[in-house]
Amino acid sequence: MQTPSLQLNQLNGTLGQFNSSPKLQTGDIVHGKVVKWHPNQVAEVQIGNKRLMAKMDVPLEVGKGNWFQVEVKDNSVLLKVLPSGTESQGKTNIDQLLQALKLPIDKTMKQLVSLWLGQQQSLNKKGLEQAYQFLKENGSASESFQTIKNLLQANKPITSLTLQASNAMINTSSMSQTLIELEASLHQLPSTDKRVAQLLSTIQGIRDATKGVTKEAVQQFQTKFVEEVLNPSSKTGQQLSELLQSTYPKNYSSNESNKSLALAHSINQVIFGKESSDIIQKIAQQKGNLTGEQKEFLTQIVRTLPNGEGKAMFLEQVAKNSLTGENAVRMISNLTVETLSSSSIGREQLTSILTSTYKTEQPLTQFFTKLLLHQQNHQQLPIDVQEWIQTTTEQIMAKVDKGSTTPLLSIISKMLGTDLENQLRNQTVVTSLIDEQLKPNLLKILSDPSFASSKEQIESIIAKIQGGPLFSGDNGPQHHVTMNLPLLLQEKPLDLTLKWEGKRLDDGSIDPDYCRILFYLDLPNLHSTIIDMNVQQRIVNLTIYTDKAEEAEVRASALMEKIEGGLASISYTLSSLKWKLPSEETVEQRTNRLWSSSSYEGVDIRV
Repeated sequence: MQTPSLQLNQLNGTLGQFNSSPKLQTGDIVHGKVVKWHPNQVAEVQIGNKRLMAKMDVPLEVGKGNWFQVEVKDNSVLLKVLPSGTESQGKTNIDQLLQALKLPIDKTMKQLVSLWLGQQQSLNKKGLEQAYQFLKENGSASESFQTIKNLLQANKPITSLTLQASNAMINTSSMSQTLIELEASLHQLPSTDKRVAQLLSTIQGIRDATKGVTKEAVQQFQTKFVEEVLNPSSKTGQQLSELLQSTYPKNYSSNESNKSLALAHSINQVIFGKESSDIIQKIAQQKGNLTGEQKEFLTQIVRTLPNGEGKAMFLEQVAKNSLTGENAVRMISNLTVETLSSSSIGREQLTSILTSTYKTEQPLTQFFTKLLLHQQNHQQLPIDVQEWIQTTTEQIMAKVDKGSTTPLLSIISKMLGTDLENQLRNQTVVTSLIDEQLKPNLLKILSDPSFASSKEQIESIIAKIQGGPLFSGDNGPQHHVTMNLPLLLQEKPLDLTLKWEGKRLDDGSIDPDYCRILFYLDLPNLHSTIIDMNVQQRIVNLTIYTDKAEEAEVRASALMEKIEGGLASISYTLSSLKWKLPSEETVEQRTNRLWSSSSYEGVDIRV
C-alpha cells in the first residue's frame, strides 16, 4: 500500500539520474537553485536537470544551491528554504539537515540520508522515519540498506508495507521453502477446517502446476478414466474402478454393492438434463428388484440418456417391470458411453464426474493427479492398467502442451493471487475463483489465533507475493513486470525471480516481438544462475551466467535441437546461446536491473 500523494508537478525527466517523473508532495526535501525570478515571489527553480515554477517563501540569490521543503497547496508548489548551514561550499551538511527536519542525529540516520541522497531522490520525512524504524528493528546490516536502496531505485514510496515486501524479496528464505513449511504446519491443524483444506489444496495445485500437471490436464484424464470405467466391455475399466475404490475406501459414500452402478450414479450429477414429467413419474413408480436409491438414480439418469432405440428399449423394460439392477447397469453404461461420445457435452460439465459418489472432491483430484504423474505405485498395477495410464497420459500432456494458452508462470501467478487487487479493481476476476488463490486465503487467517503457529510463514509468503507488483509498473512507453514464483519441484524446491520489459500493447500485454527478460534461479546443479533473454523481431539471443558455464555448455549441446524446435513451434528463432562465467560486476549489474525502474540504456539493456 502506497502513501497518498498529490501529483501536481510531473517533470518530464529525472531528479538527478532518475529516469522517471518524480511526484512532489508536502514534506519532501529537495535540492535546487533559482534560475529566474518572476513577479509575486514566483521563481523558476531547477531541481536536478529539470525545472518547475514554484512560489518561494523568501528571496534567494539566483544560481545558488539550497535545500527546500515542499508544501503543496491549492494546486501550487511552495518551496520553503531550510535554515542556513544545511549546505556549505556545495556539500550537504547532514547534521544541519537532520536538525532542520527534527530527525535523530546518529550514525544510522546519517547513513540512511547519505544513501537517499546518493540515489538522487527527494527526501521525505515520513519515509525517512519509516526507513529508520526499519533499520532499528532489522539491524543496520548491508542487506537492510539494500532493501531501502531497491525501493529508492524503483522510485517507490518508503512505507512499512513496501519495506516489508522489498525485504522479503531479497533477505528472507525462499517462498517455495516457506510454502513447504506452511504446508507441514497446516497438516497439524484439524483437517475438518475448510480454510485448512483450501490452503492445502492450493499449495498442492502449485506443486502440480510446477510439474506441468494443470487443472485442465487432470480434468481430461478424469474424463478418460470415467469413459473407460463405464465401458462394459473393457477389462481395464473394471480394474480402474477397483483401483479407485481400493485407494479411497473410506471416502466412498455409496451403499450400492455394484461398483459400475455406483460410478454410473455419479454421471447424472454432471450431464443432468430435463425430460418430460410423465417419463419421470413412470420410472419413479416402478418397484421390481431395484432399491430405493437405485430407483431414484434411474429417475434422474434417464434425463441424460440420448433419445433413440436404446432409450426406448430401456423405458420399455422399466414399464414391464423386468429391469433388474444388473441389466440396468449394463444398459445405462452403454447409453452413457454413447452419450459421452456423441453428444456436445462440454468438458466443464464432465470435470466433476465421480465427485458426488465421494464425500469430498480433494481425494479424487489427488487420485487422478497421482495417476497422471505416475506416482500410484505403477509397478504394482496390472499390466493393462499400466499401459492404459501411460498411453492416456502421453495423449493428454501432448494435447495440453500444444493447445495451452495459459503459460505455466501465468498459472502459478494466478494461483498465488499476485494481481488480485488489479483484477478486483478492473472487475476481471470471477469471485468464485478468489477462494482458490493463496493470497486472499492467507490474509483471512493472518490474525486468527488458530493459525498462530504458522503466522511467521504466512507473513513471509504474503510479503513475497506483494513484492512482485511493487517492483512492476510503467516507465514511459516501456512496461516492466517483476515476479517471484515458487517452483515446488520434487528434487529441490526453488524460487524463480524474473523481470521482463517491453512496449505495452493496446490489450495491456508486453509486445512479444521486442522484449527482454531476466531470470534469476538457484538450480540444484548449476547453482546461482542468471538467464538474459533478448528478443528482437522474434529472434532470440540467450546468455546464461553460471559458475559451471563450461560444463553446462557441453551438456546443453545435445539439447540445442530441442530448444530450437520449441522456439520454432511458437514462431521464434534462436540466434545464439552463450554460456558465461559471471563476474562480480556482471552479477551486480543484472541484479540491480531487477529493482530498477529505468528503461533501456545502452548495450547493457534493462530487462
